[in-house]
Amino acid sequence: MPSLPKLSTVITWFLYSIPIYIFVLDPLLRGFFPGLLPASDSDSEPRSNKDIFDFDDAAAIGPGLNLTDDSFISPEDGVPFDCPNAGGYRVHLLSRAPLIMYIENFISETEANHLLEVSIPNYKPSILYDGHTERIDPTKRLSDRALLDRDNTVRCLEDRARAFQGWRPNLYIERMWAQRYNTSGHYRHHYDWTGSLARGGDRLN
Repeated sequence: MPSLPKLSTVITWFLYSIPIYIFVLDPLLRGFFPGLLPASDSDSEPRSNKDIFDFDDAAAIGPGLNLTDDSFISPEDGVPFDCPNAGGYRVHLLSRAPLIMYIENFISETEANHLLEVSIPNYKPSILYDGHTERIDPTKRLSDRALLDRDNTVRCLEDRARAFQGWRPNLYIERMWAQRYNTSGHYRHHYDWTGSLARGGDRLN
């Protein structure tokens, strides 16, 4: 009568089987038999901002973000603006999973030249922010940035970006910055994080 495998052997087989399933069997099964496995989160219907929070009430965002602080965000403040180039771009879908799009002529040549012109005198070294303090560390981030005044052109770009993503009216977006990388400029791998979603940070795009 054959003897049963030792417990240590069974545990070893189990541990070896996990990466084999994740990296080999699961992708093969999803590729050849997509109906047999439940859809992953990436295959499910994306949730909108409305599914998570009702941003019509500023109090729902919580005390972590001041929606009147226009040094950080760009609220819809009712200032009129005129956008002669609105809607003049084309969208090229390069990949669905992950979603990769190329937006041709999203910024017109006239708008690009204006952004360059207003940015040059305002460039400062880019900072790192850890949630509490700001610092300059060229070993991790070496570039310059300039906060853009919310003139007519910038307001048009804000509105265009918000509309393209399907955002409902009266939702804020972050202030726009111009970014400049010179020779040897870089930004090492990092996560962008602006705080809890419940307090208005890390919004879905």
